[in-house]
Amino acid sequence: MTASLSSPPSPARSGLGRNAPVGIAPRNKKPMVWPTVPLQDLRREPWAQLRRERDRPVNHPLSGLQAAELSGVYPAREGANYKGRLPTSGAYWSSTMRDLVFYESRLERETLMAADFDPEVQEIIAQPFRLRALIDGKQRTHTPDYALLRSDGTIEIVNCKPSAHLARPEVAELHAWVGAALRQAGIRHRVATELPPARLANLSSIAHLRNPRWSAGLPVNVVAAAVAVATNPITVAELTRALRAELSMPLVKLSLRALLWNGVLETDLDVLLSSDSVVRVRNA
Repeated sequence: MTASLSSPPSPARSGLGRNAPVGIAPRNKKPMVWPTVPLQDLRREPWAQLRRERDRPVNHPLSGLQAAELSGVYPAREGANYKGRLPTSGAYWSSTMRDLVFYESRLERETLMAADFDPEVQEIIAQPFRLRALIDGKQRTHTPDYALLRSDGTIEIVNCKPSAHLARPEVAELHAWVGAALRQAGIRHRVATELPPARLANLSSIAHLRNPRWSAGLPVNVVAAAVAVATNPITVAELTRALRAELSMPLVKLSLRALLWNGVLETDLDVLLSSDSVVRVRNA
């Protein structure tokens, strides 16, 4: 069996690496001037404000927004620096994007990692647009955390919020009108909370091998072949014993991480990975 890992990095399509400076923007950065959305247009439907060019935002009716129009846009909101800000923002190298994607909290980083692992996600866009809507006679604005462009051509908007905050009236009200506006336009909306502890630990472990350069030279084909020829489901411990004449235990485990991240092999990631974990060829 020949394991097919991710192809070498291609030119960046979007994300922080090409579209915005790494790190937190200066406090005196000139604020973005957004074009006006006429009131009569807001009465008809919500609108999205996009940055296809860095300094030239445009208005777009939300109902007509297609995935292709979001591909490669600049973040609608770049990180701000202010007194008292917690040092939780940063840039995550995404195997999906082959680029850095900005996050502003640990929860956003978790959400990014989970999206990066999802094979149906083709593009991840931080702060994809500025949503404007007329709610109960008042103009409201909101910038979603992420847009996930999926392989079926659909858009999924993801907002990240700790589960402990979901019951707050202002949080529930925000997600209610944002979700309603997006559903009106046929766009999926999801509020992401913390990953289960075991899944977070497992994804964090295998994500260390998400970059093909980091897994280059590992004997992934040998390990994948050993799993493929096993007559019964094989545990990590059994696999290590089967290959001990050829490979050391660290090499087997590193190769397993790379194969799991790239979807060549699979296991139950909702149970903490251990020597007893059963691995199998995906879709075998």
